Amino acid sequence: MIAYDDSRLLAPAEELSALLTALTALRKGDASVRQHIVFLDDHAARITTTCERALLNQMGGGCQVPIGASAEVIDGRLHLEAVVARPDGTKVLRESGEGDEPVALGEEVGQILLGRGGDAILREVYGHAAEQPEQP
Repeated sequence: MIAYDDSRLLAPAEELSALLTALTALRKGDASVRQHIVFLDDHAARITTTCERALLNQMGGGCQVPIGASAEVIDGRLHLEAVVARPDGTKVLRESGEGDEPVALGEEVGQILLGRGGDAILREVYGHAAEQPEQP
C-alpha cells in the first residue's frame, strides 16, 4: 500500500488507479504531477535505461533477435556494453562505448554493431532490413 496525501493508505486497486492517472498526466506533460513525484527520479537509472533503449531503437531490435544492452555509470561517465547475436548463437558481436549523453551513446554503439554485421543478422531474422520500432 502507498500513502496518499499523508492522510490514508490506498488499497491495491486504488494504487493501480492512482498510478495510471499519474502516468497519464505525465504523458500529457502535467507539470503539477511532475512536481509531486520529482523525488522519485533516480538520475543514474534514468540515463542508463535511456541509453539502453536508444541502442535497441537504433538497431530496430525486437524479441526475435538476441540483442542486449547494459549501461552503467562508472566514475561519473556512462558506460554501455552491447551484444547482438544470431538466434542459434553461431555469430555473436559485442561492442562497448563511453560517453556523457545517453541517447547519442546508445545510437553510436548501435550503429557500430549494425556496421560490423548486426544488420546482416537482423536481415536474416526479419527477412528484410530492420525497421525502427516505436518506443514507448
